Formats: sequence, C-alpha cells, structure tokens
Amino acid sequence: MKGKQENEVLHSLLEEFLLESNVSKTFGFIGEKQITGCENWFQVEFMRFLNEHQYVVSKDILKEDYYPFDRRKNKDRKGIKVDITFRPKFKQYYIALE
Repeated sequence: MKGKQENEVLHSLLEEFLLESNVSKTFGFIGEKQITGCENWFQVEFMRFLNEHQYVVSKDILKEDYYPFDRRKNKDRKGIKVDITFRPKFKQYYIALE
C-alpha cells in the first residue's frame, strides 16, 4: 500500500510543478529548440519547488543521496545514487526520484 501512496504523492507534486507557468514555458522552449542535457536544470527547479511546497519537509530534500543495495541478490553493485529524495510532511517515508 505504501508504494501506491508514494506514487500518488509524487504524481500530485509533479503535476503541480509542471503547471507552473515558467516551467511549462521552459519545457516548450527546450522541445522547440531540441535542447539536450537539461536534467540538472530540471532537478534544481524541482528541488526549488519542493523546498517551497507546504507539504514537503524542506530539510529532508536531498540530491544524489546514496542508498546501499541488499547484496544478497546482486553481489556486484554496492548501491545507487538517487537524483532527488524527499519526505512529505506528516509521513515517515521518503520518496526517491531517479
């Protein structure tokens, strides 16, 4: 059940983020000009949005946070760096966005 809650929270936040006028205009410009390499811009803008959002704990927004793997199934990889991790207010879980 927790995964469904995380997806709903993330979907709601992304939808709200994408409805911001400047973000939509920038995405339109990026598509029109076929600009590549915009991942860092998107991450910074989304982190700024999360930081200002009333339902996100601003001190719990992390970039490039490291998560170790359970090495019982994959002995070759030790972990992964997740692009953005954040915690919704009043929740005990984090949401990772890669």
